[in-house]
Amino acid sequence: MENRATQVGISDPSGTPAAVFANMVELGPVTSVLLVKDYQMLCLPGQPSRPEFLGTAERQSPETLLSGRTVAFYANEAAGIVAVGGGEYA
Repeated sequence: MENRATQVGISDPSGTPAAVFANMVELGPVTSVLLVKDYQMLCLPGQPSRPEFLGTAERQSPETLLSGRTVAFYANEAAGIVAVGGGEYA
């Protein structure tokens, strides 16, 4: 499997920022994450809409989701958030 890691967000943007990377070739299934730190989503050109926001208006970039919220992401981005300590699988 090809790995094309791209920065898709920043965990804890107001504290100790940690870049979140995801393999944009393999999105994976929809996976829920409980954010334990704020998460700043980057909406990159050509990036697929996140499952949580399908069918809604175009998202602004960057957009910050506050900690304490459970959000549906594709598995690639969910894994990146969990890997940097920004969330846990819900």
